[in-house]
Amino acid sequence: MLRLVQAGYELELCPQLGGAVTALRWQGRNILRSTPAKACDVLATASFPLIPFANRIADARFDWQGVAIHLPVLPGFEPHALHGDGWQSPWSLIDRDEDEIVLGLDHPASAWPWHWSARQRFSLSETGLEMVLSLTNLDSTDMPAGLGFHPYFAISGDRTIRFRSDHVWLARDDMIPVQRTTPGRIGDFCHGLQACGRKLIDHCYSGWDGRALVTCEAGPVRVSASPDARHLHVFIPPGEDFACLEPVTHRPDVINGPAGEMPALAPGDTRSITMRIALDSS
Repeated sequence: MLRLVQAGYELELCPQLGGAVTALRWQGRNILRSTPAKACDVLATASFPLIPFANRIADARFDWQGVAIHLPVLPGFEPHALHGDGWQSPWSLIDRDEDEIVLGLDHPASAWPWHWSARQRFSLSETGLEMVLSLTNLDSTDMPAGLGFHPYFAISGDRTIRFRSDHVWLARDDMIPVQRTTPGRIGDFCHGLQACGRKLIDHCYSGWDGRALVTCEAGPVRVSASPDARHLHVFIPPGEDFACLEPVTHRPDVINGPAGEMPALAPGDTRSITMRIALDSS
């Protein structure tokens, strides 16, 4: 485990477990949910990276530049592929100092037939946590290139979540998006909604303005993301004490959508996105 402590914030990381965050606290109180001791399932952690795609790819297949690609399916998530390879891979420590840690991953071509590398930079200060996730195409052809963060916020108190977006994607029973509509069809968080967990929300909001406010155990927390992450995937399961607000570069299964919607990365190029999490001081 790696640990940073700065200005009342405490961050814990486990590079070997999918490059995951295992805790984020403010003065001992949870902002993100804490990971159980000796956890070996990345889905039990506080946050993990989504790379080189975010969320689901329908039936674990897609066509790219005339080539049919078939991806592995994780048990329990059939029949779709989910979240890319980064969260299923051990990461390495690249650099660290008293307020910053950098993790790296080199991923050779496999079922995902492109060679790529990634970096995660975690910086902790009096302004909170900044996470930067970057992806570099090391292959000889263009590759699909999606990025995202999957934080589990430890919701508490009035459990209010607030953010603005233009649309939400309605989904089939298997959670593959089929139609873009107004946020109120699922839940309009513009003026704040309570995450009471009475029904499952597992939907992507598009046209997000890059800011959100969520009431956590540590108090009201502000979340922000860089301009290239203007989709916010919201996952609030019934009966749980967490809510996932996932800044991502694209909606689920966009790779099987209209040509040009899926972000692409040319050989040798790098793309990065940023998420910031901090106690609300207003």
